[in-house]
Amino acid sequence: MLPLIQFDDKESDLLYNTEIFPLKRQVTQKIYVLFEQIKTRLKDTEQHKQFTFPSGTDNTTGKISQGENYLSFPWVILDFPKLFNKQEIFAFRTLFWYGHYFSFSLVLGGRSAEFYLSAILKNRNLISGRSLYFSTHEDPWQHGITEENSLLFDEIGDDYLEKQVQEHGYFKITGRILSTDGEEIYRKVEDLYISILKTLSGSTNPDH
Repeated sequence: MLPLIQFDDKESDLLYNTEIFPLKRQVTQKIYVLFEQIKTRLKDTEQHKQFTFPSGTDNTTGKISQGENYLSFPWVILDFPKLFNKQEIFAFRTLFWYGHYFSFSLVLGGRSAEFYLSAILKNRNLISGRSLYFSTHEDPWQHGITEENSLLFDEIGDDYLEKQVQEHGYFKITGRILSTDGEEIYRKVEDLYISILKTLSGSTNPDH
């Protein structure tokens, strides 16, 4: 016969905690509002209004989604702007990962990665000095920033960056912030977003 399940003190406290789940729901609702505000303010920047996005990109509506178990922790994501199809990815992803941080990522895959790579290499100084991380994992949707799957963008050379993009088929850089100040979070997102669009604006391929 299997032994009966026993709960330790922390588990027992959670079983009958009447505060934690309503509080989490309240916080998640505020994150949704924050992400809507971020989307609106990014859309109002001059760089967003002037940038020529890849055909089919949603650069007006965006999408907020949430889940309960990314590496055992809940999350909320804003994808804006966004383009996901079999040929390419063009996305600016704002993520809140409970217990960890807010993060802000540019993800380019397929044709977009190929198209914008030359501009990134040429203009990378526009996104330097921001403690950004370059993803080295084979999966672009690995969001944990660890020594095993990321390197500081400022510390890698162009040859290595090109090689990684060619091997994995995508380019991803991520900034992060530990803050509970909505205005500070927004400023961090806006600064990176504007710099990214300026960096990518150097691409001139007429076929894209």
